[in-house]
Amino acid sequence: NYVMKHREELVLKPTWAAGGYEVYVGQFTEREKWASAIESAMGCPWWIIQEAVEIPEYEFPVIKGNQVVLEKKNLNLNPYV
Repeated sequence: NYVMKHREELVLKPTWAAGGYEVYVGQFTEREKWASAIESAMGCPWWIIQEAVEIPEYEFPVIKGNQVVLEKKNLNLNPYV
């Protein structure tokens, strides 16, 4: 099936979720867990599959101990409309 063969290019998520909760990013989800999530979502109208897009990485100041250091973080500013 297409969704299994193209797992690394896809994202599975519920339409009601925000902030990354309940989101399965194919390239970061183990094959068995992906298959289980797909099977659970089949026929359920509030789950969608979409093409994965690269999320840009930026450096942000973070307090570590008594110091401010720069750490790389992913930041996605793509609103769902």
